[in-house]
Amino acid sequence: MTATEGSESGIMSLLYCMESDLPETPITSLIKGFYNSFLHDLKNHPLFLFKNVQSLTLLLNRRPFIMSVQDNARFDFIVVGGGTAGNVVAGRLAENPNAKILVVEAGVANSKDIEEIRTPSNAMELRDSQYDWAYKSTIVKRDDYERIKKPNTRGKALCGSSSLNYFTWVPGSKGTFDMWEEYGGKEWTWDPLLPYLRKSVTYHDD
Repeated sequence: MTATEGSESGIMSLLYCMESDLPETPITSLIKGFYNSFLHDLKNHPLFLFKNVQSLTLLLNRRPFIMSVQDNARFDFIVVGGGTAGNVVAGRLAENPNAKILVVEAGVANSKDIEEIRTPSNAMELRDSQYDWAYKSTIVKRDDYERIKKPNTRGKALCGSSSLNYFTWVPGSKGTFDMWEEYGGKEWTWDPLLPYLRKSVTYHDD
């Protein structure tokens, strides 16, 4: 399998987990849930996830490589989308030295080398660029007024939208996370997640 070019279509952000002997944890349970949901489509449409892929990244034993994937190559985990979520998931999975992980990203792979992305003050110039999926959001829609052209910038590059966000990161509020319990995600509420939110921060005002 090699990278294809010229696609303007979006790629659904899916996580495809093949059978594995990894220990049962909340994150592996979540990934296996996605696996069970999409297994039928993936088996009947083997190129379903890769139809519009423009670049491929392999994470193997914590060592990244930019590569084309050979036919019949096998991986323990395939993470579709090399953004802020996909890279974290792949990194955690790669803590198992016996696991082979493939990260599939549709955008450019060298975002850290692109001056426009490396300069926070240029973030507005990245809107509607080749590094932006250029989605639009409806913010007002009623009988007497409609506005539908609000830019919803999403990064089309390795590192995802973190490449287009002024180098800022703002976590959700406690109330937002605690709402997830209503949908069966007690382990994803504020108190259990707080240590992990703090783990991602490198500056601590002690």
